[in-house]
Amino acid sequence: MCMRGRLNKVYKIFDNKGMKASFRSGLRYARNIVFDNVYQFNIRRRYIANYLKYRGATPSPYRLIYVDPNDIYYDQMESDETDWNNRKRKKKVVKKKHGKKAAEQVADLYHPDAARFHIEKNLGKIIGGNWDQNRRPWEERRVYKSIKRAYFYGDDWRETPIFVKRKKILDITGEAYGWDVEDPIGKRISYVEELIERINSEGYLTQAEAENDYRNRNIFHEVSINIGRKGELIWNTSGQHRLAISKLLELDEIPVLVVVRHKKWQEIRYEMYESNSRSDLRPELEQYYNHPDVVDVRPEEDYVH
Repeated sequence: MCMRGRLNKVYKIFDNKGMKASFRSGLRYARNIVFDNVYQFNIRRRYIANYLKYRGATPSPYRLIYVDPNDIYYDQMESDETDWNNRKRKKKVVKKKHGKKAAEQVADLYHPDAARFHIEKNLGKIIGGNWDQNRRPWEERRVYKSIKRAYFYGDDWRETPIFVKRKKILDITGEAYGWDVEDPIGKRISYVEELIERINSEGYLTQAEAENDYRNRNIFHEVSINIGRKGELIWNTSGQHRLAISKLLELDEIPVLVVVRHKKWQEIRYEMYESNSRSDLRPELEQYYNHPDVVDVRPEEDYVH
């Protein structure tokens, strides 16, 4: 969100909720500016450190890569390396606003092991360990199952898993992310159906291109993934509705932001970068030659650095 948009939001809060609420919103805005600057500094510092080790094979943190949505097969789960457990985070936030009882009730609606890497904190990181082994099939997510059932099989939206879950959250807390309190079901259904029709008719747009989407933010709101040791595409966070729709519409490719790469995968990228030609690649690397994350480093025939 741009500065003007954030300020307008503060003014709107002042008109609707008064000075105290607008003051709190202003403090959050100021805090976000500070954090944004810290994140940007750390992303640049991390890129330089990686470049000293991997040279031209160092991935540009803000570069979007284009992947077949059906190749994003996995959903990131909690590990020693992930720093954002969705269930614990929701429980903490709800407890602060609505009390311990509500927090316990809401927490039970989330998968206990669902997690991710915080995008701004981790963008461009190369991390070893077993985090890429802690995963489950992405299509087990409620959003995917719900859109598939409602839009493609004709089931009632209100009976789908994601709406049942969100309705319970609304009943407990009076709010749910992305839902309008006054008309939660109707407006949310309209938004999802309009998104499906827009992607079907206009194609998949990046956040920079989707200017008319009221929920559009910036590159950090693109579908984000992590890449495992063998090139596995693991969904990290953001854009789960867009990803589900892209899978169900069988789109050829969508843009994604890579947050974390496994150290072993980055070593594969580096070895490709160091190879003078495709014929020089070890047989084990040939299988990765058409992987979407190596198109910037893979050698051509008779290519010389």
